[in-house]
Amino acid sequence: MNTLCGSNRGHPRIIVTRILWLILFSVIIAACDGPQNADVNVINQSQKSGYLIAIEQGDYETALKELRSLAEKGDVYAQMNLGKLYYEGLGVPQNYQEAAKWWLLAAQKGEPTAQHNIGLMYTNGQGVEQDHKEANKWYRKAAEQGIANAQYNLGVHLQNGTGITKNYEEARQWYLKAAEQGLANAQNNLALMYSKGFGGIQDHEKAVYWYKIAAEQDDEVAQFNLGKKYYDGQGVKQDYNEAVKYFRMAAKKNVTNAKIMLGSAYLAGKGIEQDFVQAYKWFYLAAEDGDQKAPKQMILASKFMTKADINDAIELAKYEMGISPTRAYSAVFKVYLKKAESGDVDAQYNLGRMYALGLGISQDHAEAFKWYIRAAEQGHAVAQFNLGKNYFDSKGVQRDYSKGVKYLHMSASQGITDAQHMLAAAYLSGKGVDEDMVQGYKWLYIAVEAGDTEAQKTMNVVKQYLSKKEIQDAIDMAKAEKITKNN
Repeated sequence: MNTLCGSNRGHPRIIVTRILWLILFSVIIAACDGPQNADVNVINQSQKSGYLIAIEQGDYETALKELRSLAEKGDVYAQMNLGKLYYEGLGVPQNYQEAAKWWLLAAQKGEPTAQHNIGLMYTNGQGVEQDHKEANKWYRKAAEQGIANAQYNLGVHLQNGTGITKNYEEARQWYLKAAEQGLANAQNNLALMYSKGFGGIQDHEKAVYWYKIAAEQDDEVAQFNLGKKYYDGQGVKQDYNEAVKYFRMAAKKNVTNAKIMLGSAYLAGKGIEQDFVQAYKWFYLAAEDGDQKAPKQMILASKFMTKADINDAIELAKYEMGISPTRAYSAVFKVYLKKAESGDVDAQYNLGRMYALGLGISQDHAEAFKWYIRAAEQGHAVAQFNLGKNYFDSKGVQRDYSKGVKYLHMSASQGITDAQHMLAAAYLSGKGVDEDMVQGYKWLYIAVEAGDTEAQKTMNVVKQYLSKKEIQDAIDMAKAEKITKNN
């Protein structure tokens, strides 16, 4: 796993500071990528020229007239801002060549922001022919004048050997300078160098130190990497709870590897209560990102899940992806609550499900149990199944296998195949009922007859431990059960 480059970094961020209305490219990247985007600096109100006021008002025609006149006379700031208008296509057709022309003129006069900008243009081949050596020349000039983004980009190229001889030690020094100025990506890359020992110094405690600082700035890759440190106990005392906290932060920001790790934590019950639905949800989200490991993990989690569980996990994943907006669930919740309080059995079940999954409201298993039991007592088959599962899994109620079996039996008798399969498992394991393989086989047979393919696999295994007479007895009881139910 490449802990430097989160597999889904998301869109580069644009940071605004109020010093000069100049273009300063910001690089929200890991060392495996190239420089990507730009920051806009805004001039202090008291220092504003007429063209800056015109730009803020969207009067680009007026701004361009003044800017061009000043830029042609050699005004560095005018050159910088004229370059910005051409770069972004504000008031003029977007033209990288013109942007590069004006930024190069300012850079040649020693303006550090312009030096960094033209370095990025050479890196990306925008308006000039791509030339990493030329890019590094300008990065170095800007870096030596204290431009943090230039220090970071120079570090990236030194680490990767891009247009320059690879030099981990010098890369680490430039990352340190940028990190000390608060650049989160530099902090993350510096931490990784300490973690991996790049540059000859391996120090997991220093790695954790810099990951923490970057994570506090809400950097998602640092949050994932810090989570890994807590999970593995490297440079910090092993703490699965802390690991899960940071994995969740990063997963919420679309870091695919964090989704995999969070799913794994739910699957194993490390640092969080074991929850196969949540595990499947996060694996599903990682699979949607294109992660090749995720489908295998989904299959593993599904071995402990019912079909209803899988459907719930997928719905939760879509909710997480914004396909089912919070707003819609909130409105539905109010409707269900009013109907449920009036005794509507379907509303009671749906309300319980929303509480159980945290759809539009905070997840609350105790509240889910409360509404499931109301619906179950009115004969709602799926609510009975969920109630049985809650008793087995100790969700919202103290574990009680006997009561769980009671509700599973109610649900199974109404044709819910997941309940039939789970009831069979209870008989086979002796949970909440005396162990009885014939009864177990009976309920598996019923589920299979209803089309449950997973039950068929279990039945094939159980068959090996039963005599022909026992199998026939189970089938006869199954047929009688079905006749009773149908009557």
